[in-house]
Amino acid sequence: MMSWNWKVLKFPEKKSSHTGNIGWLERDDYAARVYVIFSSWNFMNTKSLEYIWDEKLPEDTIMTSPYLQNIRLIVVKSGKDNAEQWIFEERNIYDDYKKAFGKTPPRFVTAIALMTDADNTLSTAEASYKDLKVGYKK
Repeated sequence: MMSWNWKVLKFPEKKSSHTGNIGWLERDDYAARVYVIFSSWNFMNTKSLEYIWDEKLPEDTIMTSPYLQNIRLIVVKSGKDNAEQWIFEERNIYDDYKKAFGKTPPRFVTAIALMTDADNTLSTAEASYKDLKVGYKK
């Protein structure tokens, strides 16, 4: 199990191009991300779950990263209604890994990472995180 609190203060600006479309890379900016990383001795076999808060994608959507096939994005929170408020999240990493990759996870989580980014949209984003807990039983 894993839990945390997060608060989004500013979402990245995902503007449409002159054709009205937003490219996949431009959409790969999220105000808040929590990574759970399962390292391997072979870097190419390292797998990651990436929990995201997006303003439009439906919750529980699972996607593959546009950068690496071994990263699965899981939309945990959607919308701006609760922006600027602390939101508690709790996830079953084991079950999420099975849903995302279709098999049981490796034995150990080797890293946790937090990320707020807006580099692909050339905009800004801001989020806060607190009370991260990993590895407890419910």
